[in-house]
Amino acid sequence: MAASNRLTVKFMLFLLLFLVVLFILFLVLVIPGIKEFKTTRAQSQIVGLQNRKLEKKIETAVHELQSLERNESAILKKFQHDFNKTAFLHFAANYFDRVSLTPEKEEDLKEALKLYHFKASVNAKSPVKFYEFIEGLKNFQGVCKINFPISMEERGGTLNIDFKMSIYKID
Repeated sequence: MAASNRLTVKFMLFLLLFLVVLFILFLVLVIPGIKEFKTTRAQSQIVGLQNRKLEKKIETAVHELQSLERNESAILKKFQHDFNKTAFLHFAANYFDRVSLTPEKEEDLKEALKLYHFKASVNAKSPVKFYEFIEGLKNFQGVCKINFPISMEERGGTLNIDFKMSIYKID
């Protein structure tokens, strides 16, 4: 019986040693993995939150763009028209007696936006015609901008007006 008790004690000591080694391995291998899992999960939640915020921003930007396209479609269509010098001269002839248009330069503002610069010389009977022309540019097929300086000079009963203008176009 003494041998049996000894065997039981040895068995219990080996079992206890086995459990201690298992516990140490659990502490060394599993617990750092759990900590890493928690930090990774927290980072994943932060990224998910940022993703949802960005998706909301994109969604609102898309809605604003669609609203702009619906509400401002006439203006956007004006940007897409090619500038036709003959059509512009015909349009300006409704307001002025003599019109001359001289191209100055062309520049690319951004990827798809072009800007054409012109110098215009016109003869009018009064400055009122010039202001009516500026107001009438809203109805012109393209987007035009009158630039300063505007020179108005009277010669022989007519008003000579020299000004620079810019035409915008989206390619």
